[in-house]
Amino acid sequence: MRCSTEVGFGAHEFPGHLPRWEHRLAGPDAAEVAVEHVTAAVGKPYALLLVRHAMPALNPEVAPERWELDTAGRRGAESLTHVLPPDAVLVSSQEPKARQTLEPTGPVATDHRFNEVARNEPHDGDFRRRRRAYLAGADHPKWEPREQVVARFHAGIKHWRPPAAARPLVVATHGMAMTLWLAAAVDLADPISFWDDLRLPDVFAVDPAGRTVERVDSGLLYQLR
Repeated sequence: MRCSTEVGFGAHEFPGHLPRWEHRLAGPDAAEVAVEHVTAAVGKPYALLLVRHAMPALNPEVAPERWELDTAGRRGAESLTHVLPPDAVLVSSQEPKARQTLEPTGPVATDHRFNEVARNEPHDGDFRRRRRAYLAGADHPKWEPREQVVARFHAGIKHWRPPAAARPLVVATHGMAMTLWLAAAVDLADPISFWDDLRLPDVFAVDPAGRTVERVDSGLLYQLR
């Protein structure tokens, strides 16, 4: 899938390249070491981290955009405190599950531009098949156009970059919206496989200037697949 809307960033907006890192730590000092390690890796001007929300409590009687985290999701959100830079600017979508994913780390601003794809989707049936088809280019009735999702997400990133200044910017969002934006903003080789492999929660370091994205892979994260 290739999105028809491509987005670009100048070198003055997101300078440099985010280093790739993988760390698996154990022992009583693991959390402290991880915070220092990740801060050193991404604590530079305009560093961008995208977070996929933690596990929500699934309730067919409630609209998905109103779902809150379940017990496992709250544990996942707490585990992010050992991975996300402590001085980051935290922004989430307006959906409770995204905001609650970042709240253990610090104060969270919300922005509707990072919401999940607006859609009329039944609770039954093969939702993964429907979403894969949408990401591949299918136009489902009453689903937000892909180009519109990319444009609003991009506008949100550009809006929050100046307030973040030299601090890392962390955005908690959702699987399809994040995948669509990354497909336009960086060299995402296989968007559908990327979406299929997302965890709850998940963290990615993004370098739009270098057009790269790397998963933050840490044994300190409590994640569901």
